[in-house]
Amino acid sequence: MPEKLVPIRESPQSEPAHADGAALQRRGIASYVKRLQWPDGQFAVLVDERDAERALAALEDLSPHLSAPVLDRDPPLRCPCCSSSDVLPQPPYPLITLLIGFGAVCTCLYVNQGAVALVVGLMTVAVASIAFAKAARWRCASCHRRYGSGASG
Repeated sequence: MPEKLVPIRESPQSEPAHADGAALQRRGIASYVKRLQWPDGQFAVLVDERDAERALAALEDLSPHLSAPVLDRDPPLRCPCCSSSDVLPQPPYPLITLLIGFGAVCTCLYVNQGAVALVVGLMTVAVASIAFAKAARWRCASCHRRYGSGASG
């Protein structure tokens, strides 16, 4: 496996990404297709950093109409503890809190408990706000440290 892989093209579906990967393999450039977990589950074609320019030129010859190269993207997130770029997003705890609270409010309204629904709704907003402020956004897959937005390792 190469020392450092860089994404050269992304696709919202796996078929074009795998087709690009196969085309690069036929031209002698080792490539890998990875499903991106964040933000929207796209598929990325990855190549060795040393082969990136050659791979971009090869893909431009084959299919210039496809998505633009992604070499100019921001560098990946790095763990502040171990500097690993293998970071994973945490579950959206504030959203989960809001959905559970919304269900509780709907249940209270269904059984004609309007005052209780108001209290539950206000408490839900308060708890979700605290969860948003305190919950970690990222977790390092290497050292398992949680970080981002108020997390303390």
